[in-house]
Amino acid sequence: MDQKVKAQNSIKVRLVFSFFIVTLATGILLILSYAPTAKRELTKLSQNYIEDLAMAYGGILDGEVKKADGDATYVLKADALSQKLDGVGIKGVESCYVYVVDENGTMVYHPDGGKIGKSVENEVVKQAVQDVKDGKEVKSGVRIYDYRGQVKYVALYVSTYQKFMLIVSANESEVLAPVTKMNRMGTVSLVGTVMIGLIIGVIFSGVIVKPIVRMTNFANRLSSMNFSDHETGQKLFARKDEIGAMSRALEYLRTEVADVVREVREQSGLLLEASDHVHDSASETATTMQQLDSAVGEIADGASSQAGDTQLATEKVVNMGDMVEQTANQVDDLMKYATRMQQSGQGATEALEQLEQVNGQAMQYIHVIAEQTDTTNASASKIHEAASMITEIAEETNLLSLNASIEAARAGEQGRGFAVVAAQIQKLAEQSNESAKEISEIIRVLMEDSQKAVSIMEDVKEIFKKQSEHVDNTKQAFDEIQKNVEQSIAGMSAIDDKTKQLDKERSGVIDIVQNLSAIAQENAASTEETSASVTEVKAISDQLSEEADSLKNISHTMEQSMAVFQI
Repeated sequence: MDQKVKAQNSIKVRLVFSFFIVTLATGILLILSYAPTAKRELTKLSQNYIEDLAMAYGGILDGEVKKADGDATYVLKADALSQKLDGVGIKGVESCYVYVVDENGTMVYHPDGGKIGKSVENEVVKQAVQDVKDGKEVKSGVRIYDYRGQVKYVALYVSTYQKFMLIVSANESEVLAPVTKMNRMGTVSLVGTVMIGLIIGVIFSGVIVKPIVRMTNFANRLSSMNFSDHETGQKLFARKDEIGAMSRALEYLRTEVADVVREVREQSGLLLEASDHVHDSASETATTMQQLDSAVGEIADGASSQAGDTQLATEKVVNMGDMVEQTANQVDDLMKYATRMQQSGQGATEALEQLEQVNGQAMQYIHVIAEQTDTTNASASKIHEAASMITEIAEETNLLSLNASIEAARAGEQGRGFAVVAAQIQKLAEQSNESAKEISEIIRVLMEDSQKAVSIMEDVKEIFKKQSEHVDNTKQAFDEIQKNVEQSIAGMSAIDDKTKQLDKERSGVIDIVQNLSAIAQENAASTEETSASVTEVKAISDQLSEEADSLKNISHTMEQSMAVFQI
């Protein structure tokens, strides 16, 4: 049951995350609450300040113009203005300075002396100068404009005599620099505060979670059926908070369950021991009844079988008497058949003797034919040799006639008659050669047939030899059969005598077997009643044994279930 908690589900992680979120949210809310206000107030204060500067120094200059009866020539001299306006501005804001333009828009004073005598570049001031020239009313006050990507504040004082304008200028970025610095410091403070909050959260969550972890371990031990005492629980019991109350409740549950488990274990042990005794007694009783039932069953089966066997024996004895009579009749028939078989065997023996004589004569004739075939084969060989010689002589004669023809041709007219004779000789030689070839072919076929005849004769001689052996074996077998038939006739005569004696004893055996059959039937009826009683007792003992087995299984199951608990 002890399962590791994932980090995202851990109470400690959640507490630390809560501290982080609360601290971060608080810091962000603080920054979001004071930063805009500070910016707004500082902007307003700075604008009022530069406006006051413009009003104050513009009023001073206006007073001097008034003293000069409206002549601003002396008042607007650069040296005189420099003595009055040098260093005027917001302390710490370098972009804040004062400059003065005349009624034509020419700068009569500027901290940067290089710009004195030049037309003013500020569009706001240019417009104000133009409005004054146009006779429009231009009020003194602060104006905001964008100059080359920078926001600037301009406090404008218009002379009562419209002889000059005094301008106090400042960059918004420098004016609000304290706010930016304060925001930066606030962010750093926020990060530090968040880190401190995280550390405090880790420590605080550890303090909170540690007893919860101990409590979880204690509960896991109980869930794994371990109800033994442990020092972890003792430390938790002394706590005065909810963890202590939970641990004390679990401890009460542990002690109560442990007591119940001990009691159940003791009772299950006693139950198992008693069930073993009952099971053993029931098994012995069942075994005894099984043996008794088997014995009674065997007796009943034996009695029934005996009754049936005696009844069957009676029937068999009666049947035996009938078969004895039939056997006597069949023995008489067998005697007749044996006599006939003896006569037939004698006839077969005589026929085999005649066959043996005929077979011997055939073998003699086959030997004569084989010798004649060999003689014919030898003669054919000699004829083949003579034909070969004739072929050689014919070829030589043909060659000689060819030579004679050539010589006759050379002799011309005188050799013509000789050439005719040579041609006839050549023709006769060719005919002789052809005849010799035909004779050789005939002799070859004759020799092949002769060889086949010799081979066939050898096979026939082998067949007749085997036939003679089979005839001898058959004759010996018929001699043995003849002897056995004679012995069978003698045995059947003895069987006939014994059968007649058996028929005389048959009546006494029938009476004895019938008495035994009546006794066996009475024994079978008694044993069947006894077997029924034993079967009923055995069924009761079997049921008791089954109940004992069931009780024993329940005891074992309870013992195994209790073994899970550790106390």
